[in-house]
Amino acid sequence: MFELLSDGSQFSERESKFLGKKIALTGASGFIGHRLAQALAKIEGSQIRALVRPGSVTKLKELASRLDVIEGGLEDADALARLVEGAEFVFHLAGATRARNRAEFQSLNADGTGAVAKAVAAASAKTCRLVYVSSLAAAGPTAEGAEPRDEDCEPAPVSHYGRSKLEGEEQLKSAMGAHSWSIARPPAVYGPGERDFFEMFRMVRRRFAPRLGFQSKELSMVYADDLVQALLVLASSKKAAGRTYFVAHPEQKSDLELMEYMEDAMGRWAWKPRIPFFAARIPAAFSALGQAIGKRPALLNPDRLRELAPTRWVCNSDRLDRELGFRCTTPLEIGIPLTAAWYSKSGWWK
Repeated sequence: MFELLSDGSQFSERESKFLGKKIALTGASGFIGHRLAQALAKIEGSQIRALVRPGSVTKLKELASRLDVIEGGLEDADALARLVEGAEFVFHLAGATRARNRAEFQSLNADGTGAVAKAVAAASAKTCRLVYVSSLAAAGPTAEGAEPRDEDCEPAPVSHYGRSKLEGEEQLKSAMGAHSWSIARPPAVYGPGERDFFEMFRMVRRRFAPRLGFQSKELSMVYADDLVQALLVLASSKKAAGRTYFVAHPEQKSDLELMEYMEDAMGRWAWKPRIPFFAARIPAAFSALGQAIGKRPALLNPDRLRELAPTRWVCNSDRLDRELGFRCTTPLEIGIPLTAAWYSKSGWWK
């Protein structure tokens, strides 16, 4: 089950499949990609190449001795060719969860994924496994009264982000042909270092955490470390070839329960009033105007509101367990305190 590394630590049988392998990674400077890079770097003998935009190289300084960094973007065909050359595993995590408009989402999430897939196919590495991190947003929310979404449901994304992730899946399948690929569709991902959920933690800590809309929200979620382990499973399992999997903890919680876990973790109570959905449209419109003339996408904009409007963002991840024997095991009651403690230790409350 476990083997010993030279420094005396252990790695699982799952991780041992990457011993001495050539691994390529996009998005290594991002929240999930960084955690995946850290996990891969611990595997003795693994040779890791990471495609990183020039401005993000410093984010990987603690991994500098283990990563062969290639500077460039997803639009750089030469950089992508160098990234995937000879690779036995390619993890594609680069993309955008926020963008100023539909065209930016299309460029980064859809066309960028297609470019990575074409590079792998052009390398003629038919034994290479490409793992793409898509999103529940590509499938869309679950209708009231319906069973949580599974992989056989017809996709119905409601936002530019979701549509771009779905098109990324389609471009990947078109480009890869007979080559080996797997797709992971996580729901909301949280954990130490995550920035969007940090805003919710901060609201709770400040004792004022308004909830949008008068209906309770039902959510599937996944802890970042569980997602990383699932990606290793998808890459190393022959059964996962040509398959798409939702990657989520089996529990589904309400937005109120999520905030209550945050309250418990931080030892403070917050006022959690519900505000009408239309009240958010005005600040979202102003944010959209600001991002149109600025360079950074806003946290709240009309496209983000389209994702916040549905009351059920839930999925069924049984296929992952049934076919590959993997289950996400970190519940909110454990993951939320770990995340809150990290924010505190890292000085994010300042």
